[in-house]
Amino acid sequence: MFWELTYIVGLLYLFMSLWLLSIFGNYGSIDNWWHIKQISLFYWGIISGVVAGSFLFYGLKYRDVIAREFGITFLLIFIYTKYFEYFWDHTNKTLFFAILGISFWLIGRKAERIWNFSSKSNQPQST
Repeated sequence: MFWELTYIVGLLYLFMSLWLLSIFGNYGSIDNWWHIKQISLFYWGIISGVVAGSFLFYGLKYRDVIAREFGITFLLIFIYTKYFEYFWDHTNKTLFFAILGISFWLIGRKAERIWNFSSKSNQPQST
């Protein structure tokens, strides 16, 4: 009865903790975190991305919709978080937001094609 809800909350805890670890690492105080370079936390980002990719692959292979959706959602969150961390200070803001906007447009376009294809295939054929 509560299996699906427990599964969702467990995945949410897992991915939120991985996301926060990829940003802050395992530092005990914010003062210590301010003095490190973000590149030293890169391995947490790699671990987070691998876990999200694994859940995406598992969800696709075994038709687990929840795992697939969590995998793709948090993979994108991890990628965009790293994009902000590493390119915010070093990129012209116009170029930064242009790249961000183009990437959102491409993802949205692809998602719309997938959703429109699935909605067309679910509609009854009229003769």
